[in-house]
This record gives sequence, C-alpha cells and structure tokens, in this order.
Amino acid sequence: MKWFSVNIVLLVMMIFILACGTSVEISENQSANKKNEHKLSETVNEIMPSILKIDVLGFYKTWYFGENDNILKDDIDYSKIDSISVFSDIRSESMSGTAIVLYVDEDFCGLLTCAHVVSFPDTIYTYFDLNETLVKSVSIMQEQNIYESGRPLRDEYGIIVTDEKMDLAFLKKSLLGEGETPKVFPLEAGDVNKLNWGSEIFVLGYPLGKLMLTDGIVSLDKSKNIRFISNALFNKGISGSPVFGLQEGSDDFLWLGMASSAASQSLEYFEPLNNDFDITRADFQFYNYAVARNKQFINYGVTYSISIEEILTFVSRNKNTLEVAGFETDLIISNKN
Repeated sequence: MKWFSVNIVLLVMMIFILACGTSVEISENQSANKKNEHKLSETVNEIMPSILKIDVLGFYKTWYFGENDNILKDDIDYSKIDSISVFSDIRSESMSGTAIVLYVDEDFCGLLTCAHVVSFPDTIYTYFDLNETLVKSVSIMQEQNIYESGRPLRDEYGIIVTDEKMDLAFLKKSLLGEGETPKVFPLEAGDVNKLNWGSEIFVLGYPLGKLMLTDGIVSLDKSKNIRFISNALFNKGISGSPVFGLQEGSDDFLWLGMASSAASQSLEYFEPLNNDFDITRADFQFYNYAVARNKQFINYGVTYSISIEEILTFVSRNKNTLEVAGFETDLIISNKN
C-alpha cells in the first residue's frame, strides 16, 4: 500500500512538471507572437505614408468604318480619316494601382509602380472578320492622366521610364504647391535568395481601392531571383504594392519586392450585337452578327511578385535616364543595397 502511494505521488509530480513545462513553452510562444504583431504594426504605420493609390485615365478618339468600305490597316490615311470614317466618338479607359515613394526632393518626388498600370497602348484596332483583315474601328490615344486618388482630377505624374518586360515604371510628381510632402519608403532591401518554402510575407497596398494588409506564404521556383510566388490574395489595384517580411539575421522587416500580377484564365466568347437572329443554323457565320470578346478571370491565391533584386537592376539600368530627369540614383537605392 505504501509502495502504491509513493508511485501515485511520483506520477502526480511528473504530470505537474510536464504541465509546467508546456505552460512555459506556450507562454514563450505567445510572447513571441505578440512581439511580432507589435513589430508588424509599427512597420505598417511607418511605411504607410510612402504608399499611394494612383488612378490612370486614358482618353481615346475612335473612328468607325463601314464593312463595305473594305478598309485595311495599312491603307488608312490618318490625314483624311474624318472623311473616310462613318462617325467618331471619344471614350476612356481606366486603371488603378499602387505606387511606392522612393525619392523626395524640395520640388518633386519619384515613385515606383508596375508598367502595366500606367502603360496604355497608343493605337487600338478592331476588325469585322476573325482574320483581322477589314478594319472596323481605330482608336488613337488623345491624352493620358495619372493622378493620386482622392485629390483634384489633374495630371500630377509624368512617366520617366518604363520596362514592360520587367513590368516596372518610374514616375515623377511635382511637389510645388503641395501641403504635405510624402515620405521615402524606409525599409532596407532583403534577399530573395533567403526565401524558403513557407516563408511568410506581407503586402500593403490598395486592392479594390482600400488600403489593406495581406499576408501570404512563399512557394519557390527557378525564377525566384526575378519573380517569386506566394498565396497572398490578389485583387485589382494591388499591383505596385510593396512586399516585405522578416528574414534571418535581421530583427526588422525587409523589403522583398513588389506585387505585380496574379495567375488568371482567359475566356474568349462571342457577344451578340442583338438578339433577333437564330444561332442554331448550321451555316451561321458568327462574325456577321456578333463581336469577339476576351475576359480574364483571376485565380485567387497565386500572386507573382517582382523581386527586390530586379527592382535594383531596373534603377541601375536606367540610371542615365533618371539622372537627366533630375533624380540622384544613389539616393534612390542608398538604403536598399
């Protein structure tokens, strides 16, 4: 009986010791999580003034031709386009995105964003036939304005240099007459080579026009030095947002890249010009009564980000162009190397 009682006491003591150890471990984990949350909150507040929502408006004049006019693309005489077209009108195209302030001077500032946010085509053609032979319309850009959301509608930004292959663009904005000067993005550059499967990253930008913080988990592929993949949610407007995270060897969040694009699926379909025809006929020729459309559907949870190494290469490669525009490139990347 005495032996049994001793064993019971020892068992209770062991359970108590294990419980205490587990409690200490949980407490330490909770403390570390709270510390990271506090650091993340501090970082977001620090970089928020350097992240702007930009809107882009492109105005096009479109001339329309009759199908029996047999207008070919190479035959269009633009000096006489008003006389050979049936009619014309003015339309607009719009795009929204996020930009990062990387340079501030007394008179102007410089911002980085994605090229696809600000680069609109100069000329757009539509055709009557699927072989794209007979021109139905031609649209020529008349004006493009880039401005900060929530401010008076005026052309505030100029495009200094773009690289559509890298999907990067550098903008210049005058600060004359501005009440509040934006702040330079403060985070130092990280190293995408240190990213591993499961590395946690954060994205701060303007998806759907709302300033939001999004997190994601990194997946690796062979192109991670140029672009890396995460499962951060991607919505329109987030292109150009900074991607940052914690890395080994630093207690601070580091700049890892910029959100650029999402995986998507393309759907091509015919849209009827009107509803008074029979599409069940075997000899029906769709292009006489319908227009071809293309629509992109985002695959949420697959986001591509341009690496910080690619961003630094872009700035270095365009050093002369940036300096002619008044920027000191050494200051742009002074704390990013």
